[in-house]
Amino acid sequence: MRTTNFEECGQRYMNDPDLIAKWNYTGPTRLIPSDPKTQITTAGCKAVCGHGNSYYPWSTSSSTILTWVLPMIGNLLQAPFESNAFWRTVKAINRWLGSPMATLSYVLWNIEISGKCALFVDMSLPYDAAIPGPDSDFADLRDSFYLLMNLNQYKMKPLISLTKEAEGLLRICLFSKDLGLVGTNKTLTQIRRKLAQSLRSHRKRGAVPVFISTMWFLFCVDISIEGAFIQLGDNAQAHDLSLGLFMSWFPILILCSIVDRNPIVSDDIRQKLNKMVDLVCCSLQDPEARALYMDSLEDTPKADRMAKWIDKISLKAPLIKGEFFSGFAGQGRTRMAFSQ
Repeated sequence: MRTTNFEECGQRYMNDPDLIAKWNYTGPTRLIPSDPKTQITTAGCKAVCGHGNSYYPWSTSSSTILTWVLPMIGNLLQAPFESNAFWRTVKAINRWLGSPMATLSYVLWNIEISGKCALFVDMSLPYDAAIPGPDSDFADLRDSFYLLMNLNQYKMKPLISLTKEAEGLLRICLFSKDLGLVGTNKTLTQIRRKLAQSLRSHRKRGAVPVFISTMWFLFCVDISIEGAFIQLGDNAQAHDLSLGLFMSWFPILILCSIVDRNPIVSDDIRQKLNKMVDLVCCSLQDPEARALYMDSLEDTPKADRMAKWIDKISLKAPLIKGEFFSGFAGQGRTRMAFSQ
């Protein structure tokens, strides 16, 4: 849509004596001298200049579509969507477009948490030491913090997740090596390692298309800035530039999502996380497995206190077990997408 060009309309009025004789304004004026040759009545303005909005010609509209609409769609297609989740995708787009500052805040917060986890892992080794192999304690610690980064982006059961027992059970899931699991021949360390490998493989995604679409967006911004300052007063050029500046936050969100990449198949990852939590819950409920786990903690500081906490966690385990992680909530998909 475009508005009336009053400069062009004014020139047409002042250069046509018949229009001046028909529509000139002879009434009183304030702060400006009266001049019927340049002043027109309201009815005359509507008759000469028209009223309301009118459509841009196709040549101008197609230029805007090629310059902005298509690049924005290209950027949107690179967003961190979820696979086979149409309505959740629609909801996520509404969140990103409707509350961009909140979305960017959540994404940058998750990136900061990821940086802290990486720092903890890095500080577990001397500066000049070689990186240990996949069966080392270092690799287990790295897998634990990587899983923690992913757990941070999932919603949990609203009531039980706020208890200390749920926090303690997650600590056991992520960092314990001595708990024997019931119903499987694998150790908790092996389950964490396999799950971390699965998460890494699901989070890989090409960064080249994202950078290409971003560079194209910046190229469009340059063209619009140049056109807006060369053709001053042209509404179409001003609208193109304002549209580009208004949406300039969107490529930043896409670029940040490369670092804070979500799992493409979030439901599959959620089921695997819940399976690990359920295994730990079942193991803590088993008297024999719980007794062996407590025996392994006898030489640790505050062993009696730890034993009491394990008993409390085992009593809450039936409430924690079963769909503890209820849905993916990362990257601004919900109002509170991170934990403190």
